[in-house]
Amino acid sequence: MSQTPDSPHPREPGRSDAPVEEEGTLVRSEERLLVGTERVEAGRARLRKHVVTETLTRTVPVSHEQLRISRDPVPAGTAAQAGVSGLSELEHEFLLVAEQPVVQKAVVPVERITLDKVVVGGHQTVTEQVRKERFEVEESVQPGAAGHDPSGHGQSGR
Repeated sequence: MSQTPDSPHPREPGRSDAPVEEEGTLVRSEERLLVGTERVEAGRARLRKHVVTETLTRTVPVSHEQLRISRDPVPAGTAAQAGVSGLSELEHEFLLVAEQPVVQKAVVPVERITLDKVVVGGHQTVTEQVRKERFEVEESVQPGAAGHDPSGHGQSGR
């Protein structure tokens, strides 16, 4: 006698553990393939913002003032009209102006980033082996015994 892996009770060799419903009747069972899905972690994503520095170069038009001396001769006889009464020391000061680049920085929003999850469907083929019980009938009937049909078709009328 041998034992099945699931049962500590010994069984006779050649005997099935299939349930017997009534004398001479067995129930045949088979595995069914039940295919579904389960959600498992497939990865992670993180949206992170960080600051980088880049160098920008811009050309800015600038101007500046320069003094230009113009010398024009005064015609004779116009000195009295020009308000000149004699020799004197005189000083006149000019303010010279120049433009120079000024850099200011301002933080302005330029883009909104959104990270969404999208479910993408598809198909995946699953292959698995299933077990089935099969019945075999072994007869040990003596040739010529009553009720034996050597053709295997059974006797009519029964």
